[in-house]
Amino acid sequence: MDCKTCRHDIPDDSVFCEHCGSRQTPLSAVPAADDFQPAHQAVAQSTQGLGGSLQGFWSPLSLANKLAFVGSIAAFGGFFLPWVDLSKLGRIADIASVIGGNPNSGISGDPNSSISGWTIAQSVGAFYFIPVLAVVACVLLYLAIQHRQNYSRTLQASGWLVLIGTFIGPVILVDLIFVPFIQKVVGAGLWLTALGFCTIAIGGMMNIYTLSRIDA
Repeated sequence: MDCKTCRHDIPDDSVFCEHCGSRQTPLSAVPAADDFQPAHQAVAQSTQGLGGSLQGFWSPLSLANKLAFVGSIAAFGGFFLPWVDLSKLGRIADIASVIGGNPNSGISGDPNSSISGWTIAQSVGAFYFIPVLAVVACVLLYLAIQHRQNYSRTLQASGWLVLIGTFIGPVILVDLIFVPFIQKVVGAGLWLTALGFCTIAIGGMMNIYTLSRIDA
């Protein structure tokens, strides 16, 4: 091979050039072309690794835990999606009456747009509890999974899941189903939030039922 500095011919396994003394990279230390991994193969392997990790987390879960997990994600995501369609409300005062605020609460804008739970929470701070409870449900579910061999801890976590889910979900869902005015103005986000919390409660109750059967 040639010295990379002075270009004199030197042995292939030289570490230093015998002419100028500069450090070399022996040919034997250079990876062969076959040793390089194409970029698309590296990406494919990374994707497979991620998919395997997700499958390893998801597959062992019971149906109850899967429902509670999906419900937590739905409740959290629904908070940021449209809750109320402003185009179906005649006045801003109507919006205030729906959310329990007042016409001067700062909620305004294009009457053809929509508002989400996040928008409402900026005026009525109590609504921030909705995404917080969804995150708490995820944490409780994680603890229940990590301590599934511990009967009492799993039972406690499941009980809290039922409490969180029933605290919000059924109330909203009943209004969505039986109050015609709300049906006309409601957006997909509120439906998703209500169904998400109801699903959390169902998952917790299924866990409690399963534990009760084991105890019997």
